[in-house]
Amino acid sequence: MKVACIEKRGSLGGTCLNVGCIPSKALLNATHKLHEAQHDFKQLGIETGPVKVNFPQLMKNKSEAVSGLTGGIEYLFKKNKVDYIKGWGKFNSNTQIDVDLNDGS
Repeated sequence: MKVACIEKRGSLGGTCLNVGCIPSKALLNATHKLHEAQHDFKQLGIETGPVKVNFPQLMKNKSEAVSGLTGGIEYLFKKNKVDYIKGWGKFNSNTQIDVDLNDGS
């Protein structure tokens, strides 16, 4: 059998991986660690100076988590010979799908 995946976003993984669960959890994990450093470390005997957020680095870390996972899906597609088509698919008939590619073709 030949398998293809048509994805309009141009990034595999759907909503959860790209803009939902995974990015949110990456940011929540980082801010949880910030809270621990600000409020809990002293009780453990760890003293720090003022702890602050480097927002560009925070967002870079989130983006790297997402791109690492989407890249893993793309790798699995290649490994298993699944064609990955970046565009919007629509059924033309019972046996044919037309695709408007993201690049306009």
